[in-house]
Amino acid sequence: MKKFFVFLIASMILTTSALAQKVEIQNASNYSRNNDLVRAIESAEKATTNPETSKDSKAWYLKGTILLKLDDMYSIYNTAKVGITQAEYNRELAPYNAEAPNTPLKPNSSKKIKQDDGSKITQATYQYDVVVVFDPNGKLIEVSEPTNGKYLKEYNNDLLAVALDAFEKCIQNNNDEESVMNAKINLSVIAQRYFNLAVNQYQIKNYLDASANFENAFEMKKTYFNQFDSISYDFANNSIKMMMQENLAKRDTAAYLNCCSLGNQKFPEDVYYVISEANIWLAKNEPEKTIATLEKAMTMVTDNPTIFYAIGVNYASLGNVDKAVDAYEKAIEIDPKFFDAYYNLAAIYVNTGNDIYTEAHNLPISENEKFEELKKKSEEYYQLAIPYLENAQELDKDDINVLRTLRDIYVRLQKMDDVKRINDLIKAATEE
Repeated sequence: MKKFFVFLIASMILTTSALAQKVEIQNASNYSRNNDLVRAIESAEKATTNPETSKDSKAWYLKGTILLKLDDMYSIYNTAKVGITQAEYNRELAPYNAEAPNTPLKPNSSKKIKQDDGSKITQATYQYDVVVVFDPNGKLIEVSEPTNGKYLKEYNNDLLAVALDAFEKCIQNNNDEESVMNAKINLSVIAQRYFNLAVNQYQIKNYLDASANFENAFEMKKTYFNQFDSISYDFANNSIKMMMQENLAKRDTAAYLNCCSLGNQKFPEDVYYVISEANIWLAKNEPEKTIATLEKAMTMVTDNPTIFYAIGVNYASLGNVDKAVDAYEKAIEIDPKFFDAYYNLAAIYVNTGNDIYTEAHNLPISENEKFEELKKKSEEYYQLAIPYLENAQELDKDDINVLRTLRDIYVRLQKMDDVKRINDLIKAATEE
């Protein structure tokens, strides 16, 4: 009999403990319904951390909804800017007006408080006990909220992420049909909040945070609703590019390159970031880094002649003639009207020919055989340059540099008919 009595007492203790934790779920629900968010979140935390109720879908659903309310509360608090009128503040709070969407949100209560000088200030209490004070002229002078920022600090300033985690756990536990259904609905609410937050950050030029939150919205639509949200995706990408322009205006090269790296990581298919990085190395006169970056771009975009042209310029500056020639020829293949590619490719052959020509004429008179060998070699390079120069001349008939270079080559090759032809073209171009 004694053992049975002890067992009965123990069972009663266990049952009472379980019921106590179930009470915390009910408390969280009641406090939330009354917008007593401090006690609501405290009860929800107890329910979701206690082993008796930590796998209860309703407990996690309630925690998520309370966190969304806290997010609303902090937004209402942060919307209060010193100096605005009460009418302006009410209009700013229109998105939080559940009873009459998109219309100004009026305070729950308001009272006049007489000051020592006889003037009266207005103390207005809004949703979630956010208290706003307006001076005798109706200008906002003070705002407070009941938590003093406590939960922003506790949840690392990301209530939406914690709410998302709570709704995910609600769905995973899947033991309360109504809670699970409502949690799924709230996933779309969080996605929209991330988007709205990103829009606000974008408007105040907080571009990197905006990009992160546009990305959050995009990933949620993709993960939970199998949707490709092109607007969020494009804005996430564009936000980084806007930050790059800000960095460029400030001449902050390090920050600019960090954005290039971030863009490459987040949007690896967008060649913009690779080209932008290459432009920085080009401006800093670092051809090796420029080439390495452009060669990456070359694998991403195979039909952009400008990329191959830039690679050619940088290989030429490094003295890698063969790769420079290959790059220029690829640019011409893609765009047969690319004047600069023709001209630079011809310049490689002309300069090489000139170097050999100079070497030949610096030889002693006794080395006639060597002279003839080098002379012939220089002429071979001039011959290679001619078709590219002629094409360049066709594209820009009045380019004096091209005409004079052609004339000098034809003189060295003793092609006097071509010399006369080019001289006539030079005369016609200069007379105009």
